[in-house]
This record gives sequence, structure tokens and C-alpha cells, in this order.
Amino acid sequence: IFSALKSHYENLSGKRRYVNLQRYLIVRLLYETGGRISEILNLHLDDVRIKASRYFILIRGTKTDSAERTVEISSELFSELNNYRNLYDVKSRLFSTTGGKTHYPEDFSHWISKFCKELQISCKVHPHLFRYLFIIEWIRGGKPLNELMHRLGHSDVSMTIYYARQVARLCHDIDI
Repeated sequence: IFSALKSHYENLSGKRRYVNLQRYLIVRLLYETGGRISEILNLHLDDVRIKASRYFILIRGTKTDSAERTVEISSELFSELNNYRNLYDVKSRLFSTTGGKTHYPEDFSHWISKFCKELQISCKVHPHLFRYLFIIEWIRGGKPLNELMHRLGHSDVSMTIYYARQVARLCHDIDI
């Protein structure tokens, strides 16, 4: 999906390039951070940070039980976000419509489903799927559940364990 999105926006210009570059970056952030779509759409310019040669993004929970957390991102994604905000002179909210309005999670969900149909991807793709993919990679990497809990913004480890068990049920090579 990443490469298809990237080649899609690279072949466009003007408003369409801006919109599709945003979509690409949103998908990258969903996958790389495990964030919820509402959290990613709520990011602001100053939420993208660098400290001691490491790159971070501040994710603010939009649900009452989700915590504000700082999540490390790759240098590649940091660079892409910087290029995007410099290219389009982003002032406050990282992702907004060309008219400066807020994106809604439902609109993004509708778009990603439509885009994946165009790519002839047979499974149902929605923003939360990237959260599951993030969890799969985390668990396969042998990283601790308490760190995963922080990354996902869970206030209770039981929710993180629930997700981990759902992932293990779907992926036969993961044992929880």
C-alpha cells in the first residue's frame, strides 16, 4: 500500500498531490506508531520532534482512557514529514483540507477502502488494520507488552493483552 500511495502522489500535481501526499503520510504514521486515526488526524506541527538525534511524535489521545504519549518514529518518516510541512507551509494542524478544515476519520476510512479496491486488494482495509499490523510487528520483534501498552495509549494492560491475543489468533506464528 505504501509504494502504491507514494507512486500515486508522485505522479500528481497541485491540490491532488497535496491531498495524496497527506494520505500517504497518514498511512505511514498509522503503521509506524500504532496510533488511532483520530489521533493521527489531530497531530499539530509542533508534535513532530527531535531530541538527541532521535525522532518522535507526540500523540494525544482522543478517547478518555487513552494517554498522551511520545512515540519514536524513523528518520525517514521524520524527513518526509519535514519535507511535507516545508513544501506546503504547514502552520498549525499537520493534516487538514486544502481549505484548512479538519479531516474526519470516517472520510479517511471511506477513502482507504476505495483506494484498496482500486489496487484490487481483496481484504477489507480500514485505518485500524494498521494498528493491528503495528502490533504484529511489535510482538514478532519480541518487544515487551508494557512498552506496547504505552505505544498504543492504553491505560490498562488488559486492553493491550486483548489486542495481543486477537493478533495471535490471526497469526499462527505468534504465541501469547
